[in-house]
Amino acid sequence: MIIAVETNDTGKIKRVYFDQLEDYWCKEIHKIFDTHISKSASIKTDKRTGNNPLKKEFDLKQIKSDKGKSSKELLTIIHQVKILVEKYFFLRS
Repeated sequence: MIIAVETNDTGKIKRVYFDQLEDYWCKEIHKIFDTHISKSASIKTDKRTGNNPLKKEFDLKQIKSDKGKSSKELLTIIHQVKILVEKYFFLRS
């Protein structure tokens, strides 16, 4: 599973995109970029080496996660998405 989160100017979640992955190679990850992410978007991601080829086409800022310690912003967004997904499935059941 890969998740792309679009935020507004204040850092609040605007849109969330999900996609299933066969594997975590760049070719698979690239699908969500081609479908939902503009070439002019400013993108923050973890420092997985599989993301490196995306730097050629996208404005990609890679951040070492250090178990969430180095990027509180990304960790906060992950928690917000988790809560939204849990609410969605709770309301549907």
